[in-house]
Amino acid sequence: MPVRSAKLTATSLAPMPVASGSGVNCFILLAEHDVFLSGIDHDREGHRGGQSGTALLRGVLQLSVSKNIKIKAVQLELLGRARTEWLQKMNSGYYEEEILQAQVVTFFNAMNNEWKYDYGNQCKFRLKSTSPNDNDLMDELNRSKSLSPHYHSNDGTEDLKRLSSENAQVQYGFVKWELHAAVDRAGIFNPNLHGVKEVSIVRVPDPLSLEMTESMLISRQWQGQLYYDIIISGKCFPVGSKIPITFQLTPLAKIQVHGLNVFVIESIEYWSNDRTAARKASSRKILLLSKLAGRALAPSWAFSDLRTIRGGELSPEQRREAREMAARQRTAEVSRQRIAVQPLPEPSTNLVGDLDLGLESFWGPTEIEVDVQIPTCGMMARNENLKLYPECTWRNVNIRHWIQVILPTSRLDPVDPTGRKHQTFEISIN
Repeated sequence: MPVRSAKLTATSLAPMPVASGSGVNCFILLAEHDVFLSGIDHDREGHRGGQSGTALLRGVLQLSVSKNIKIKAVQLELLGRARTEWLQKMNSGYYEEEILQAQVVTFFNAMNNEWKYDYGNQCKFRLKSTSPNDNDLMDELNRSKSLSPHYHSNDGTEDLKRLSSENAQVQYGFVKWELHAAVDRAGIFNPNLHGVKEVSIVRVPDPLSLEMTESMLISRQWQGQLYYDIIISGKCFPVGSKIPITFQLTPLAKIQVHGLNVFVIESIEYWSNDRTAARKASSRKILLLSKLAGRALAPSWAFSDLRTIRGGELSPEQRREAREMAARQRTAEVSRQRIAVQPLPEPSTNLVGDLDLGLESFWGPTEIEVDVQIPTCGMMARNENLKLYPECTWRNVNIRHWIQVILPTSRLDPVDPTGRKHQTFEISIN
């Protein structure tokens, strides 16, 4: 690796201070990048026994001192805030903010004489140039309460309650968790230090409540033309996973199915803290998969899978053989009934096969299996139109998703005397 690129890599990995000034830098160093909470069902209705209801936020508050300074107190606060925006004016203005949780840890206070050591019980020291032994450290502690050039580290652990909401970011609101470090300095002309570091808190759904094995079955008949069974294998799916869907289409007449589209519809409802006001944002409709008859899946749907199990569209060779068979069948019928030969219809694209040829072998069901890709975090970061908000436990926001399937179809116009015009329809299944 070139020397310059190595320096850039080392610089990018080095922690950045959350506050600095007058010979002191303040760092908040977390042991884990994300903190995971568990124990709440996705429907917010229970807590399964045997699961841990809390999580630990572990880290170090570090002060890097380059000259002698005097301080009065060192504190670290974990603060959870929830905020919603409103069109109408509330008591607090056009927004409402709530403190979900506030926990303060005091690492040092000059007015407290009960510390075991002068700089607090949780403080550790490391010289910038040397590694002092225990005797040197005790001599330093007994001399003064001034902070000399050391790395002063305060280890801390915070308990996160099970009922605390995880981080959330929606169009008109958010839940944020932050660590606020405060260093109060002595002297009128010495500014106090205050730094903030955002904490990522993620809610892990209960695996037993995801309902990924319970199937949803939709069976309907559409205007005596098509009977369809749609099976969705699951009721809850993580972000970035795939939704298994099985389509079974049975034609009851000469109908053309031109494709299938799978959408996810997202609805978000906001509530005020006292539950007296509500706001519902416009529903968003995101296309997850589009399959057109006669065409392969477009590259934009490459992460989804589609398989035809039974029936369905014909290959060019199968279509040629089917048209030859239909021509022979019509010729034989003409010789028996002594009627004029009816020309074969023009080739058309149809998900359920070439029904217009009149061959009985095509009148069976068509079964198609698809694995529909839910946008991953990377896909949503690259394309804002694919962004989905996962369901959360924040009581002021209600996020719901459901699947919509649309089948574009057409059939012959019954009032057209020429028998060539078609009526187009869209079968919508929610």
